[in-house]
Amino acid sequence: MIGDNIKKIREDSNISLSELAERIGISRSYLSLIENNQRTNIKSELLNKISESLNVPVSTLLGEEQQEEVPIGFLHIAREAQKNGLTPDDVKFAIDWLIEAKKRSNNFKKEKDK
Repeated sequence: MIGDNIKKIREDSNISLSELAERIGISRSYLSLIENNQRTNIKSELLNKISESLNVPVSTLLGEEQQEEVPIGFLHIAREAQKNGLTPDDVKFAIDWLIEAKKRSNNFKKEKDK
């Protein structure tokens, strides 16, 4: 359910319940209700705020797509980048670029070892 997805992404990003609640402008207790699937009819405006704060598309929160595993270090970089004025789109572009560069590096190493 959506609450489970939000909680997992938040915890994987090392963001506290209080910090996320503050970022999106709701109470800690209301966010807890959402994460515990006791509030499931969430307005799209709030979903957008949550997705931006967690740096994931709304579809990921809804469980509509499988996200590629992003190393936790990238999530830390993303949080720091946002604190320094980068937009979520800028951060996503940079992380996607880093993931692609890592894949290419791994493929190169495999070919070299053959």
